[in-house]
Amino acid sequence: MLAIHAAKRPLCKQGKSLISHLNRAFNLSIDGDKLPLGAIVALTDLTDCLEMVSEANATDVPNSIIVESVSELERLLGDWQPQRYAWKLENVRAIEPIPCLGKQKLFTVEIITSDFSLTGG
Repeated sequence: MLAIHAAKRPLCKQGKSLISHLNRAFNLSIDGDKLPLGAIVALTDLTDCLEMVSEANATDVPNSIIVESVSELERLLGDWQPQRYAWKLENVRAIEPIPCLGKQKLFTVEIITSDFSLTGG
């Protein structure tokens, strides 16, 4: 299981622009100024790690994902370039934010189940 952590710093101009785009594209009303910061906000299962490849090289790389095949939304949310990797996440569930000091890369955190509850059901 992986915990998804929100950075402590507020959204930059590019992040606010992305939120605005998502709101328009999906008829949402996310307020970028009210997002939780410096906290674990979701839990998920990492089920695969796929190398990103161009369509021209797709048959040369087993267990890969073709960059040109991903949706516009996926491209907006990630750095989709050949020779990078994409994580396949399943069973993503939002939780009430748990304050937590973040770090670069993967890091270990201990969550006591009484510290969180699933949101939205």
